[in-house]
Amino acid sequence: MIDDEGVRAIFAAVDSCDPDAIAAHFADDIHLVIGSSAPVEGRQDASEAFATVGRTFSSVRHAISGIWRGRSEAQGRTADVASVEAAVTYTLPDGRSVTVPCTSTLRLAEDGRIRDYRIFMDAAPVQAALGAAEPASAKRASNEQTVRDFLRFLAAEDIEAWAELFAEDGVQENPYAPPGFPKRFDGRAAIKAHYATLPGTFDYMRYPDLVVRQTLDPDEVVAEFRGDIKLKGADRKYDNRYCCIFRFDMAGKIKTYREYFDPLVLTEAFADHDGPRMHALAPSG
Repeated sequence: MIDDEGVRAIFAAVDSCDPDAIAAHFADDIHLVIGSSAPVEGRQDASEAFATVGRTFSSVRHAISGIWRGRSEAQGRTADVASVEAAVTYTLPDGRSVTVPCTSTLRLAEDGRIRDYRIFMDAAPVQAALGAAEPASAKRASNEQTVRDFLRFLAAEDIEAWAELFAEDGVQENPYAPPGFPKRFDGRAAIKAHYATLPGTFDYMRYPDLVVRQTLDPDEVVAEFRGDIKLKGADRKYDNRYCCIFRFDMAGKIKTYREYFDPLVLTEAFADHDGPRMHALAPSG
């Protein structure tokens, strides 16, 4: 039977809003019900439901006041059950917070992972706090402007202003990067340090033909554009096309930037140049 320490570990993962950490506690066939919302089935969708909460609030904290354990029978199965009473504090990006009482019932599979997770709470105060937050239309407009500033600062080689568009824990990913080309940067400091070598490397960098596509999620934007870049000391240019996905946090900072480009165009353009020059261009060149 799960002990108090095991229960607290589950809620520590929930409060982290890290989908991988949360999913580690879920059975493959988990059944999740949050308040009066429609049930969520399966580990992936259930962990993503908690990750969505993490993208909505700056933090979520459970102050556990009681844990009760027992066994129950449901659908012909006997399972360990834990009932957890807590006060949950949701903090919005603007610093406001709301605390509501909550009781969660966890039914466990034979291996100790959660097969049935039910959360009982009055979500009205939380929804009211969200309703007073920035409307989706304003967030979309602000995030689109950040995308435009992203390219404008990069073209101007203003790395200081450009790096400030990222969240402190922002991530930059390049899934199709060729060998020797960075595939990922973790944190604003690492991103800024890498790009600090870029000014003076090229005669100019331009990013025309920008198309910004909004998604159903106001915190996610897809941008398509072309790179028009003149290599310093060379009589040719490096032109590539990009499809980039920006995910923003609730403060409007770039949480994740994922860039897709043609790696063959990149390697051919820099075939006669030194590695450091291509490396300085990564990943938005």
